[in-house]
Amino acid sequence: METALDPVVEEVLDLYRTSGPACSGDPISLLEHMSHTAQLAIADGACNEMVLAAFFHDIGQLCVMRRQPNELCGYGRKNYEKIGADFLRRRGFGERLARLVEGHVQANRYLSFSCCEYYSNLSEAGRNTLECQGGPMSRGEARAFEQDPLFQQYVLLRRWDAQAASTRGGLVDWEELRRRIEIVLQND
Repeated sequence: METALDPVVEEVLDLYRTSGPACSGDPISLLEHMSHTAQLAIADGACNEMVLAAFFHDIGQLCVMRRQPNELCGYGRKNYEKIGADFLRRRGFGERLARLVEGHVQANRYLSFSCCEYYSNLSEAGRNTLECQGGPMSRGEARAFEQDPLFQQYVLLRRWDAQAASTRGGLVDWEELRRRIEIVLQND
């Protein structure tokens, strides 16, 4: 029996099913990367919303690829995090999840400013992407970012994201993702 959520769930999952390889310079596709990020969240015992934020964090790049297939070659599209967050908002996902997706880029900039080890472990592609995102934060930007109520979640999400950039493995279980999406949509 089809529910009212089914078309939204299918539309979101279809973005992933039809995605091709990324042109970011990393050795894995966007689908593999987002799957690995979600698997790290699951392994850490994260709540459904954080698992979905991990899986959706680069969804804006998939949105751009679908509309403009040649737009992403290089190091991603500027403001893809906002495109992804807006896509999720329009599909009925809550503001908190959308903000987590949107905030992961700022967390990259923050960690690059505040943690020398984090910055030194970025791949060449990661450093090029960081420069496209505005480079490491200034001290003032970092202090303001630390005041955001979701600050800790942004940083945790970005750490999973960075760790997943070099992770190899299978894809996240689609049925588990479907179940988590349905739970989150029902609660929003």
